[in-house]
Amino acid sequence: MISKNSSTIVQSSGGLGRVADFNYCGLEEGTLSSGVFTNDTLEIQRNLNENGNWSSVVKSKRFGGGGECECRFIITDEDIK
Repeated sequence: MISKNSSTIVQSSGGLGRVADFNYCGLEEGTLSSGVFTNDTLEIQRNLNENGNWSSVVKSKRFGGGGECECRFIITDEDIK
């Protein structure tokens, strides 16, 4: 569970490679589930397991093309129905 106006790391991994090659953020089908846990019957309208719903972000670049990257899934009010 994630409180509103906050973020959390769901998975962290590292490896060798170039930040220019980083672009896939998809997860195995069924890895994550979502919902809005209140007395209402609200749902998040985007699938957390689809690559197209995530943004790949280069956090830092290092000499030689390496660096640090991350995937972000940002939920806004418009995503909740």
